[in-house]
Amino acid sequence: NPHSAAVWLHSCLEGVMQFNEVTDTGKQTGNNDGMAFDFDFNCRSCLLQYNFSRNNAGGFLLIMQSARDNIARYNLSIDDRDHLLYLVGRLEENNLVHNNTFHVREGKGYIIPRARIWNNIFLVEGRASMEEREGTGDFRNNAYHGYWRNLPGDSSPVRADPMFANPTPSRERVTTFRNYMLRSGSPCLGKGAVLPEQGGRDLRGTPIPDRLPPDLGALQSEASTDEDIVMIKNLPSSAFALICLVLRLAATACHAQPSWDVLSVCRIEVDPGGMRLDQPIVEPRA
Repeated sequence: NPHSAAVWLHSCLEGVMQFNEVTDTGKQTGNNDGMAFDFDFNCRSCLLQYNFSRNNAGGFLLIMQSARDNIARYNLSIDDRDHLLYLVGRLEENNLVHNNTFHVREGKGYIIPRARIWNNIFLVEGRASMEEREGTGDFRNNAYHGYWRNLPGDSSPVRADPMFANPTPSRERVTTFRNYMLRSGSPCLGKGAVLPEQGGRDLRGTPIPDRLPPDLGALQSEASTDEDIVMIKNLPSSAFALICLVLRLAATACHAQPSWDVLSVCRIEVDPGGMRLDQPIVEPRA
């Protein structure tokens, strides 16, 4: 079928597209498909996760009208061109694109964004440019770097180099995935919005913290886990200074270079037993 995406679902309930590598999909003259993946008409509660997409002429993902409650997460897209995200349904259909990494190095790409687009990284380099069209998407906590002709109206953007290890595709998928991991000091570490269901693991299988803001993109740093939440109970209310000292020491003991300031992920509450630190804050740190 020359008029389609490479891998797609139509009229599916809870279908899953995962662990695929899709490359070099062509685009027919006069046809608007040619993308790697597609949630087509009447797809409900389907998943697109843990995939590697490269050099597809029609972009990474199509979501059609009447597709509802679908999620695309933890995918890596390199050099997918034209309409990188072609999400042409309605925002009210509750489709979500989160924690994906997009690297575009040539061509004039664009996004039709009628969905929720959260926690992604968009790196535009070389001879490439990108733009968001229509202004109809819900963009939150995404990172943008490179040449954007029209930047999305993101409520919590990161506009900086994401600091990938070595953003270059390799013949080996394992090496490619490592190349797109975030380096220490990346502005994308711990900057994601917490979702009710974060997926459990990233593209490489690294666990995703349930209660802490995740990293942006498809590859989670191994240091950012729920173990960074420190719980101390039943200290006297007069021991606030001691609590702060203990937390600082705990952060140092947990990580030589802690990925989290422990004080930024705990809320102090007073109860009859004294000071209690057991409620994680789910907003990303400043």
